[in-house]
Amino acid sequence: MRAKYMYLICLYEAGHSTRYPFWFRSQEDMAKLYGISDTTISLGLQELEEKGIIEIIRDKPMPPDFSDRKANVYRMLSLTRSPVKGE
Repeated sequence: MRAKYMYLICLYEAGHSTRYPFWFRSQEDMAKLYGISDTTISLGLQELEEKGIIEIIRDKPMPPDFSDRKANVYRMLSLTRSPVKGE
């Protein structure tokens, strides 16, 4: 269920982004904005990424404070696949 909810959030965020199909927002901001836990957001996004529905571009954390990094960039991927030759 969390992946379905996050899919709807991703569609909304991408649709309102000036960089469609790319969008970005911190998980902390999403938790506040949508009233769900950051754990639910994280697990939902992970499920969508594993299923090939979204791409997540993560900023590399830099020492000494590894928590200091930019928000992830998300990209909605097509749900339809191009036919593979020979099929």
